[in-house]
Amino acid sequence: MVPAEKDELCKFIDKNLARGFIRPASSPFAALVLFRKKKDGGLRLCTDYRGLNAVLSTNDYPMSLIKDLLAEASKGKIFSKLDLLDAYFQVHIREGDKHKMAFNTPLGQFEYRVMPCGLLGTPGVFMNLINEVLHKHLFKGPLINLDNILLYSPNLSSHVKLVREVLQTLHKLFAKLSKC
Repeated sequence: MVPAEKDELCKFIDKNLARGFIRPASSPFAALVLFRKKKDGGLRLCTDYRGLNAVLSTNDYPMSLIKDLLAEASKGKIFSKLDLLDAYFQVHIREGDKHKMAFNTPLGQFEYRVMPCGLLGTPGVFMNLINEVLHKHLFKGPLINLDNILLYSPNLSSHVKLVREVLQTLHKLFAKLSKC
């Protein structure tokens, strides 16, 4: 592990322990971690869940087709984009399943308390959640693609109302301001 990866791993562990997203573990399940470069030059920690994914059942929640999303968006004249912050991390794992989310690092073994990226079915679980949260608004302004929400309206006054309603409906799901 190179020094930049060690620094990034320490930051990841400290940040996510403090947020309650991970906790120390001693599980017979243990995925490895590795780093990938992000577009901005930073490093992203990735957990290799291929072994666990081989025995998981899928959640085949239907994803919207891009052509359908574009057809719906063509009804709008004013648009806003919301990119949810740590979207998957906002879904909690059942207590009896947390030991399966363990991963090994040079700093010890940890397990996720929230849904990590890389698990089979994670996108479907999240899409089910976000569609459930925004169900009363669907086909009336928000278009959802995983953790991205595009809001569209025919005019400014209805758009302001829609944005306010959607933000209030999201409850504890937060958007990343720099990406909106």
